[in-house]
Amino acid sequence: MTTQSRLAYDGGSNTLTVVLVRATTFAVLFGVFLIFRGQRARLSRSGFFATLWMAALLMVMSAGYLGAVAYIPVSLAALIFYTFPFYVAILASLTRREPMTRTKAAALVVAFAGLVLALGPSLDDLNWRGIACGLAGALAMGTTVTFGGPVMRQNDPLVVNICTNAWMALALAAYMAATGGFALPTTGLGWYCIVGATLCYLVAFTAWLLGLRLVDPIRVAILFNIEPVVTIAAAWIVLGERLGPIQLLGGSLVIAAIVAMTVLGARRAAIATRPAP
Repeated sequence: MTTQSRLAYDGGSNTLTVVLVRATTFAVLFGVFLIFRGQRARLSRSGFFATLWMAALLMVMSAGYLGAVAYIPVSLAALIFYTFPFYVAILASLTRREPMTRTKAAALVVAFAGLVLALGPSLDDLNWRGIACGLAGALAMGTTVTFGGPVMRQNDPLVVNICTNAWMALALAAYMAATGGFALPTTGLGWYCIVGATLCYLVAFTAWLLGLRLVDPIRVAILFNIEPVVTIAAAWIVLGERLGPIQLLGGSLVIAAIVAMTVLGARRAAIATRPAP
């Protein structure tokens, strides 16, 4: 999705247009699906209001991550964005959902060191807007993963998905109508990539929010460990992006720290919930 979005930008589109197209497509397609299935879209009062803050966070997440690749390489944007499991660990600890352990603290230190190496000793060659967008997206993602689980467990996840994307689409449409900036691709490759990114979003968004309903936040994070690897590989193959040895080392440290923290956290949770003999 990230690599295709970058190619859509090169074809004449922009970040907010891609986010608007995919959110609108999701809301319309699955809304029609509910109508044909004869299902009434019901949410609890708290669930309805939750879709509003989830829409705001997901808008920041989408615009942040996809906006970052407009300013910095896709591979580095992925490394910055996928520090969000550590924000999940911090938020879960602060809200007493999961304790902060020495393993998590050590993983945070290792990941930060890896991110410093990946970004390089100097940020002069990197656009600060790309870094800021990636960090904003990561913070929004971490907050959604931490607090979105109860919402998905107490309401129909499909209805939550539709409402969340509908709010995103309405807010973006109003903003872009007032300020301009709506730009569909002007090349064939750009159209192909905006359609491809939207199709990927339909599948990924649904599967992710269903996952939030079924598993705890720290276990959701482990499933995302493969994504930065795939993104970096796709950027290398499709866009020709190359990371230097130091950046590869830094990226490896980030991914290794995420894997270690989430795997050990999942094992500890399994042991804690195991019935006593």
